[in-house]
Amino acid sequence: MIGGGGIYSLFKDGGFVELPTEVPLPQSAMQTVTLQIKGMSCNHCVAAVKQALGEVPGVQIENVAIGHAVISYEPDKTKTTDITAALADAGYESYATP
Repeated sequence: MIGGGGIYSLFKDGGFVELPTEVPLPQSAMQTVTLQIKGMSCNHCVAAVKQALGEVPGVQIENVAIGHAVISYEPDKTKTTDITAALADAGYESYATP
């Protein structure tokens, strides 16, 4: 077994095989939340919300539609207040619902 997390290639048959440097986190490390978003009225708004959410570290977009978004995020990288602040910077008021 190889450990350490810093190993990005393995020797195989006298050569090496590149491994991806980004490994998806297990779902248990992610928190999923639904955001209610005010001020969205069209597909341009959907695109603007996707862009704003995509710029927040640790956020994975599950679904964005007019009026709401479902996202997963890594609590050790970001907080819901960081997410709602990014949406506020894009011009949308939002809040998380359970």
